[in-house]
Amino acid sequence: MPRFSSIPFICTGSSGTPGLGTAKHSNSVAKAVFRSYWKTTASWFAKYGVVLLVAASCTARTATACEGRVFLEQKRAPAAVGEDLSSQVRVDVDSMRGRAVLVNFWGSWCAPCREESRTLSKAWGELSATVSFLGIDIRDERAQALAFVKEFNLSYPHIYDKEATIAAAWGVTSPPATFVVAPDGQLVGRFVGVLTRQDLDCMLGMA
Repeated sequence: MPRFSSIPFICTGSSGTPGLGTAKHSNSVAKAVFRSYWKTTASWFAKYGVVLLVAASCTARTATACEGRVFLEQKRAPAAVGEDLSSQVRVDVDSMRGRAVLVNFWGSWCAPCREESRTLSKAWGELSATVSFLGIDIRDERAQALAFVKEFNLSYPHIYDKEATIAAAWGVTSPPATFVVAPDGQLVGRFVGVLTRQDLDCMLGMA
């Protein structure tokens, strides 16, 4: 928005008082200056006001969608290192730096996990080019976990955390629980319970 200080001031005489001649002349110039100021202000709002209103509206919608469900975190993401459920190669969440990572704790024995798995599968199919997904299977039998992954087509990496040691480091006592890690490794969002697509998108918006 233009500052009033950017509008030319009325010049002053040697005494420091306005030196524009008659009062009538002075009033005429003052009116012209103010007309110019408000015209410039109106032009600025016409150009940028809509952008500001849209941004405010989007922020309000995001806050409403997240309110009471997704919790903001601001700390370094705990370690998450272990063998992949399928290939048994080493998987490390730190190796996924550079883009947002959605970390989901689950178990094949967990009914709510089954409920959210179709949402995760669909989101992975749509977002895999820009977002990394990492599943962490806790307190499970490998064969049952593999069957679960196949059933819901959860083709992203999964760490097999049989003793739930990684879960404990992340403060997870019972699945499902989902976190979002920003590209710089900061933990920015936490959600406990059955994840909806709205919740998922809201969390990724925090990264």
